[in-house]
Amino acid sequence: MNLIKQAYSLGDEQKRRAKQIYKKALYRTAQSFGNWSANNAHTQLSVEFGELWVLYVEGGKFDSEAVRRANNAFNYANLELGSDGKIFNTAKEVVSEADFAAAQFFWLKRSAREFDAILTNA
Repeated sequence: MNLIKQAYSLGDEQKRRAKQIYKKALYRTAQSFGNWSANNAHTQLSVEFGELWVLYVEGGKFDSEAVRRANNAFNYANLELGSDGKIFNTAKEVVSEADFAAAQFFWLKRSAREFDAILTNA
């Protein structure tokens, strides 16, 4: 199954939770700018998302299946809220005006095309 079809195969509740977690992860990514463990915004956001997904959806259980489910959920949420420039509207929704202005100047505008990427499931 291709990764886009796989992402959209989530159930309604998983889709809702994926979007909710994506927004929280984006907020955390914006708040931690300058202290990222990853070298770009998309990767940092996926790290934040994965941690939150494992904590809230997987009940803290971390294994290869949980990672696959987190990647799939991230792909869905990113396609809905991040790709094709949608990251700007999502960021406006979840961060303060001052943080959005800083993010747009420092990393969001420069990194917008990164959000068109899809995570592969290892």
